[in-house]
Amino acid sequence: MGNDLYGPGYVYLIQRADGWYKIGRTANLEERFQHIRWEMGRKHELVLLCMCRVEHQAGAERMFHRIFQDKRSKRRKYGIGQGVEWFHLDRSDMSKWRKWADIIADEVVYTNITLTDKDWRQQIREIADG
Repeated sequence: MGNDLYGPGYVYLIQRADGWYKIGRTANLEERFQHIRWEMGRKHELVLLCMCRVEHQAGAERMFHRIFQDKRSKRRKYGIGQGVEWFHLDRSDMSKWRKWADIIADEVVYTNITLTDKDWRQQIREIADG
């Protein structure tokens, strides 16, 4: 997969230890997650919960953002702000995520990869390679 953010790629769900969730997209999982780790300054434990392989990542991400729009952060604090892809989700939202992921994705992989573990890259490569 190339770096075309409008073509095929992944929509992902990452959980922060403080209860916030990031819904994002990428064609390059390793590069994107490295950037997120850098953004968060290693202040927060980040756990990759789900990766959805999709044909149109921008459209899939936009759909998830609309579904959870009432859960989007509206305050600028600790790297979370309006227009940023962080959401405060609860258990029922996670059920909704699973339902929609199964509908829109070519493949859905649920994980529990902590992005600060030494072998996080290897774990993601193994999943992406299939």
